[in-house]
Amino acid sequence: MREQSLRVCWRDFSDACERLIEWRSFTLWVRAIVDAERELPEWLKERINYRCPGFLSARQNAADSDSMWLDLSAWIDDEFFAAARDGGWLDALHYYSGRDRRSEQVWRQWEQAESTWRHCKQEAYPAFEEWSQEALKDFRPAADEETAQSTPIGDRLSALVPQYIEWEAFAFWVRSIVESARGLPAHPAGVLEQRCPGFLDQIRGNSASHAEYSTWVWRDLVAWIEAHIFADAKDAPWLDAVRDAAHSHLRAERIAAFWAVCSSQWGRKPPDSYPTFEQWLRDADAFVTSSFSG
Repeated sequence: MREQSLRVCWRDFSDACERLIEWRSFTLWVRAIVDAERELPEWLKERINYRCPGFLSARQNAADSDSMWLDLSAWIDDEFFAAARDGGWLDALHYYSGRDRRSEQVWRQWEQAESTWRHCKQEAYPAFEEWSQEALKDFRPAADEETAQSTPIGDRLSALVPQYIEWEAFAFWVRSIVESARGLPAHPAGVLEQRCPGFLDQIRGNSASHAEYSTWVWRDLVAWIEAHIFADAKDAPWLDAVRDAAHSHLRAERIAAFWAVCSSQWGRKPPDSYPTFEQWLRDADAFVTSSFSG
């Protein structure tokens, strides 16, 4: 799945995941209502026709309500995610969007509706917009600091994950340069001191000629980042949860893959000048397996 995901830049893949989660919510809303009614109500036909024009008229097994949501899902893939299908990353799109906590929430909401609506006839069903908002309500940003302090721990952890990913990317950038240059040139050393004051003093005196020097610097830098930047999470203790969530994140996997390519290509031929961290991170986000030139 990771190899498939690397066929398109991260932001395009991430945007597609966002859209697929919304469409998954829509198909499960349709499924819950059709399963409860044992048919496709006229009002629901109108909603489907509005969002998916042409689906119902093109559906061959129109009388089979049980397969409605599967047929709708397949139609959505063909109509709205053709680029992913044609580009060979549709399976990865379903895989990574399915791992998202919002997808889990949507599926949980469908299970609750399935259990309730089958045994208790509903006078009216929620509109899709209401259904979707209810499913994803825990993912709306807090309006103020006081509200943020009262949000569930899981949501507060989620807010730390993007920060952890970018800090770990910084450590990968340092590792790439140290490995290629067999030391730490002046500019990245200055950036490192500015972002992580005191770290250079911590590692000073260790031989840069050591075969594992770059790996050792990277590990110590990650440990310094966790101890200083994520001290509150470490004390909570939430650090393991933050770390695990970050390492399973699509962007983090992309960054690690980009670092591996840099390591290989810069090892053979170091660049004339090393990119800034900001440029390196942009390149990591845009990295696809067919276009990286080093």
